[in-house]
Parts: sequence; structure tokens; C-alpha cells
Amino acid sequence: MNKKTLETKQIEGDESYDGQSPPAAAVFTYYLKKRHIFGDLTIEILDKGGKVLTSFPGGKRRGINRVTWPMRLSPPKLPPAATEVRSIYAALGPRVPDGTYTVRIKKGDRTYTTPLKIVQDPRSTHPAADRALQQKTVHELYGMLDDLTYLVDALADLKAQAADRSAHAKDARKPTDDFAAALEALRSKLVATKEVGFISGEEQLRERLGECYGGVNGYDGRPTESQLHRKDVLKKELADAATELDGIVKAHLEAVNAALARDKLPPITKLSRDDWQKKQTN
Repeated sequence: MNKKTLETKQIEGDESYDGQSPPAAAVFTYYLKKRHIFGDLTIEILDKGGKVLTSFPGGKRRGINRVTWPMRLSPPKLPPAATEVRSIYAALGPRVPDGTYTVRIKKGDRTYTTPLKIVQDPRSTHPAADRALQQKTVHELYGMLDDLTYLVDALADLKAQAADRSAHAKDARKPTDDFAAALEALRSKLVATKEVGFISGEEQLRERLGECYGGVNGYDGRPTESQLHRKDVLKKELADAATELDGIVKAHLEAVNAALARDKLPPITKLSRDDWQKKQTN
């Protein structure tokens, strides 16, 4: 006699409930009388000074549309390297400070605005002074990462120009190669360069700065004394690296460009911060 075992699903009624947690983001809701077809529909977030912090596309469908903003700035810019920064919070922008912001919806040639007030979570146990120090520290580290990325990009651009000129140079080849070697020696102190896998374990200024930023960014309370001290040390290292790059340029570039001129080749120029910034926004 064959026996069949029937599997039944237990029903718990109102004793169990599964659902999504509310988003850890600001939610904007707006109504469109009809679907937006022609032109863009963009949502912008402005600070109290009118500066656009971020922009993103909004929903165009007829009826109620909801979009979210994580209340963070854009992720920090990190220079390319042979390894990843070992902090998930290094990939996130810092939280914006408490205060009143403006949400601006640009629908074709029409613009709509509404205020948005961000306040401290009433459940938070962090004193206002500790949160203010965290905000100040994380934004300073965020700016330092931006400074480092410009420095490495400017260095890499000089090195690429040197390699291009060297390939066509005669008398200028040796001074150009010496210039490129000095640049590479500095780059190896700024970012991990050992190609030995996804995570090589090598830590240079980029990796140390990224981990410090991620550590402060991942906690809304007061940074530790170790993090505050490390930030000051990294700030000095960054300033020293910028000074070293200026020294390399001063020691080599004039002679290199003179030799390139004799070879009838274009000069090498350093990428300015303004030109670099324009490339980031394009």
C-alpha cells in the first residue's frame, strides 16, 4: 500500500507579517495630469545658497510619481589603482547637513519648487556637537579625496604626454624619460600599483585616505580620536605630495620642453585644476 505524504503550508494569520522597511531616503511625491512626453523631466536638489547639489531624472508617467533622494552628496572621486579601498562607505557620498533645501522640478520649460527640511532623527542618541564634528570631518576628508584625485590625474596626464613625446623624440628622449620616471616614482607613493589581484593588500595614500573617510562616513556620531589624528596626518601627506609634484615639474619641465622644441615637438603642460574640474562635470 502506497502512502502519500501531503505537505501543507502553515498559515499564521495575523501573527506574522513581512514587508519592506521604509527607505532611508527623502521621498518626493508629485502628480502629473498626463504623461510627460516631450523634453526632460529633471529633479534638482539645491542647498540654502542656491547651489545644485545633485540632479536626477524624475518619473514621467501619468498620475502619482515618487522618487527618492538618499540625502547624500555624489560618491567621492577616487584615482584609479591596482586595489580597492576596503570600506563600503568609501563608495558613498557624505550625508548632507541638517537644514532646509529646495527641491526643483524642471518639466520642459516649466519649473516647480518646494522646500525640504532635513532634521536629526529623534531616535538618534548622538549629541548635536558630535554630529556637527562628524559632518565637518567627513566633508574635509571628502574634499581631500577630491584633491588627491586631481593630483593623481594631473600626474598621469603629464606622464602620458611624456610617453607620447618620447616616442617621437631624438635629443629630448632621455630628459623626457627621466621626467616620466620621476612622476611614476611619486605615483607609486600615492596609489597602489602592484598588479597581483583584486585586493593586493598594498596601501598607499589613496587607500589609507579612503579607509579613513569610509570609517567616519559610516558612523553618524563623533569620530574617534584615532580617526581625527589620522585625518591630520593624511592631510599633511597630501600637502607634501602636492609640493613634491610641483618640485618635479619645476626641476624637469623647463629643460624637457626646451629639448622638445629642438626636436620640433609640442611642449608638455600641466593640467590645471579648473580644466580638470570641467572634465568631471561634462
